[in-house]
Amino acid sequence: MLALLFAAEFEAVIEYRKWQPLLDVRFFRRSTVSASNLVSFTGQFTKIAIILFGVLFLQDTLRMSALGAGLAPLVAILSTLTRFACQALVVQLVAVQGQIDLLERRLCVEHRASEVSRRLETIPGIGVIGATAIAATVTDPKAFSSGREFAVWIGLVPRQSSTG
Repeated sequence: MLALLFAAEFEAVIEYRKWQPLLDVRFFRRSTVSASNLVSFTGQFTKIAIILFGVLFLQDTLRMSALGAGLAPLVAILSTLTRFACQALVVQLVAVQGQIDLLERRLCVEHRASEVSRRLETIPGIGVIGATAIAATVTDPKAFSSGREFAVWIGLVPRQSSTG
């Protein structure tokens, strides 16, 4: 009863929804849309889905790297010369990634050994790499007269709060 009174009082405010179909059938009557186009689109979409699921399978089940799993489906598509050139680039990328991993491990060892670096890591927003870099470059903190001078030295600028 209360709902009827409420609806009657605010009937001018209530807007009823118009019925709209999910898919407009007139779309399929256009000259650009044909059965062969729809079949082609469906086939291409299926190929892309299979490739993506294949990449996920290679990463999860076979424990391949993201790069290797992403390039694996392309092997059948590429020509021999292109495949050879891509493999050379992949070897270089894997070597660089290995060097980066080695440097990260070395930085973690240095970080654990340095008390200054561990103290710097407790500051919000500073991680292992930032703390190690600051500890390595700032040998004497007394060289700076204020925190503002230190911020300028490392390249931080104050946040802009003006509208102009």
